[in-house]
Amino acid sequence: MIQIGQVIEAVKEKPDCFYKERGAYHWARRLAHMLCGLMVIGLSFSVSSHQQFVTGLVIFSAAILIGDLLRIRMPQLNERLMSALKLFVREGEQDRLSGMPYYWWGISLSYLLFPLPIANFAVLFLSIGDPAAALVGSQSLCKGKTIPLVEGKSLQGSLAALIACAVASFLVLPIWLDSAALGMSERILLSFVCGLAASLGEILPLRTDDNLSLPLVSGAILWVYLAMSGYFLL
Repeated sequence: MIQIGQVIEAVKEKPDCFYKERGAYHWARRLAHMLCGLMVIGLSFSVSSHQQFVTGLVIFSAAILIGDLLRIRMPQLNERLMSALKLFVREGEQDRLSGMPYYWWGISLSYLLFPLPIANFAVLFLSIGDPAAALVGSQSLCKGKTIPLVEGKSLQGSLAALIACAVASFLVLPIWLDSAALGMSERILLSFVCGLAASLGEILPLRTDDNLSLPLVSGAILWVYLAMSGYFLL
């Protein structure tokens, strides 16, 4: 039987053993990302000034980035924060930037660069598509049935992102776009385009964090498609 002392010594030798590996699903982290993204979308509809809303997001994102940089440079602060936030920390993030600055800057830049409806779609894709891709991708990897596409990405995960974002988009399209000019066939087609944009944003190997690239790439694709198709944004 393994003694408690042996476990303690193992933790001392490898203190990051309780952090989630990159291939793991990481429920707490994904749930936090989903809820934060949906909360931001809700706030975008409730604030009276869009400019103040975006300014607040940028300031908050800058604070997150500065805090993460300070954490890395201050070992004692780093140790305390990593211990307090271990449910949300991925293995390997202890001594480098975590996913939080990328996540919040992905959201902030979406609202800075895109019209409000496009930005909301981009954040929706980040909130729904990324967790769906990670869940299905990790499950298929555990079962040994994954079909790899690019580094760290699988066909199953990309299809999950496409389907999840297409369904979510179908539900919100009448609210976020001009429903009077949107028939059922157009709604279905546009929902598929939304899912495809999210899937492409998730899978493209851009050598940056998905939290940053997914909303920006998918939002840009959707914006170009809507502009070329002549849809009127609210």
